[in-house]
Amino acid sequence: MKILTGKELAVKHKAEKIVLVASRRTDMPAFYTGELLKGLKEGKFHPQTMMQPMWELHFEPGDIHSIGLWSQNFSKWIQKKHEISGLGYKFWYRFTILPDDPVCKPKAPSVEEQLKQLETFANTDGSDRIFVFVDPLIQYKRIGEKNWKYSFSDYSMDMIIRKTHQVGIKSITISFLDYYRHAEKRALRKGFEFRFLNPNNHSDREEMIETVQKIRNITDAYQVHLKTCCEPA
Repeated sequence: MKILTGKELAVKHKAEKIVLVASRRTDMPAFYTGELLKGLKEGKFHPQTMMQPMWELHFEPGDIHSIGLWSQNFSKWIQKKHEISGLGYKFWYRFTILPDDPVCKPKAPSVEEQLKQLETFANTDGSDRIFVFVDPLIQYKRIGEKNWKYSFSDYSMDMIIRKTHQVGIKSITISFLDYYRHAEKRALRKGFEFRFLNPNNHSDREEMIETVQKIRNITDAYQVHLKTCCEPA
């Protein structure tokens, strides 16, 4: 197995230190907190990229600029984080907070619980280390129905954005659901259809802009900057 150190990896990318990012493919803070803590204590992880063999990364806290964690549920991480508090790692958080919806959010914690976690991070790590994402915005309907339904309402967006403002976070990021065959197949198995808006289609593009403007009216009211992720429109 190929072994690489944090220092070697930094030199390879012409940097002084490296940034570790966990959870782009697996929600480690929610489901693998123990493995995450173990790796940080031992200074050893086994990264594996798509279609590439696994390798071993050795590092010390001094090799790490910061660690980015992505999740919809940081409850276990908040309970266990004290175990490595003395090692000197700095963290930043990509916190996805989806409005409560029984179809599009069947298992993640409620918005109320997520906002409590958000406030905890703001108090312990600082609001500048938190990046709030409300994504993806989804339109769906039960198979056989005519009307499409969004997975959010003005009230739910106001609730999230208001709390974001209260804890000192300056921006939020949104995106629309992109087409993935596996997402479509999973929805159909559950008896639902997703609507995938195409920004290259004029009517879809106009609807996307109209939807974003409604959300921007809320963010502007709280002086929170609205960003979109990978949305050319």
